[in-house]
Amino acid sequence: MNNIKYFDNAATTKLDEDLLSIIKKYSVDKFFNPSALNCFSTQVACDIMQARESIANLIGADAKEITFTSCGTEADNTAMLGALRGFKGNIVTSAAEHPAVFNTANFLKSKGVEIRYVDLNSDGRADVLSLTKLIDENTQYVSLMHVNNESGAINDIKTLCEITKRINPKCLFICDGVQAYGKIPVNVKNLNVDFYSASGHKINAPKGIGILYANNKVRFNPLIIGGGQESGLRSGTENIANIMAFAKASQNAFSSMSNSNIKYLEIKNTILEIVTNNCNDFYVLCEKDNCSPAILTLMFKDIKTEVLLHMLEKEGFIFGTGSACSSKNKTGRIISALNVPIGYREGMVRISFDKYIAKEDAAEFALCLSLSVNNLRNTIRRG
Repeated sequence: MNNIKYFDNAATTKLDEDLLSIIKKYSVDKFFNPSALNCFSTQVACDIMQARESIANLIGADAKEITFTSCGTEADNTAMLGALRGFKGNIVTSAAEHPAVFNTANFLKSKGVEIRYVDLNSDGRADVLSLTKLIDENTQYVSLMHVNNESGAINDIKTLCEITKRINPKCLFICDGVQAYGKIPVNVKNLNVDFYSASGHKINAPKGIGILYANNKVRFNPLIIGGGQESGLRSGTENIANIMAFAKASQNAFSSMSNSNIKYLEIKNTILEIVTNNCNDFYVLCEKDNCSPAILTLMFKDIKTEVLLHMLEKEGFIFGTGSACSSKNKTGRIISALNVPIGYREGMVRISFDKYIAKEDAAEFALCLSLSVNNLRNTIRRG
């Protein structure tokens, strides 16, 4: 495993080792239940509040607007199901959303809610004109992601939200921010969203922790009912160790964001230069002006990505082929939604970065990728 060079950080990231001491501290030393009344538990409850305030400050929220969840999927589900005002009217989303949103929309459809899908640009961004045509007085909410997990495309959430509120002031706006949080600047008040989700394991924090921002003017019903933790919005004994680790990882990610993005863009350019010089018949799914610095998605003609994946695995490289949460689903929903040309539809290579990637490793990966694509094509042609 030490020889693996990992380029699938949009799926998950390596845990920061400096978080291990925090996890140990709140699992072994300060393991107390924050809901209990003893002084040690009270101190743990204070620590959670400090973590909540720290995260809130990073995204321009109030501490009371942050609810800790088990992951981004739970946060998305809580917003979409909790904010629903009966199984009536319509909601607007896109066919390129993460399964946490797309499959929840399908569930609501089965209950009688009309689902309207906004048109997408070829890189995965929501089309503004299309959105204006879909919202009406019966639209309960719009749910669109900030950064597309397949292409890296950045939606102009501020504009999309402004349009939504102008057409229907009562319409809520839900934003899946899992691929944006810690990667690009986020201020939820400036964006004017009602809900915003994030996940710890995308920013070198543990798996099993996420957040849901909910504007304090919005009322929603909890998904999990029990002891009333998280102000009654998410019952269950708090995952203290992961909460504290997530707060620290968030501070790390936001404080280093500018430098990290400079590095990521250099790595992108390195990969693109090498692939361009050594390979043909491919294109970049989302150009850098509209794309997350942390994601580069290439579409190769006449290539089956799964075969390519295993070829590079043998050379010690791991890359992504799309959402890990739907990797067993071969229907190509998002590829179809983006109108990818037929010859390129099976050739998606999603390359995603974190702070542990070295430029030298990226160059080695790009060369190996190019050679593998050429070898695979030659094998197919000979066959």
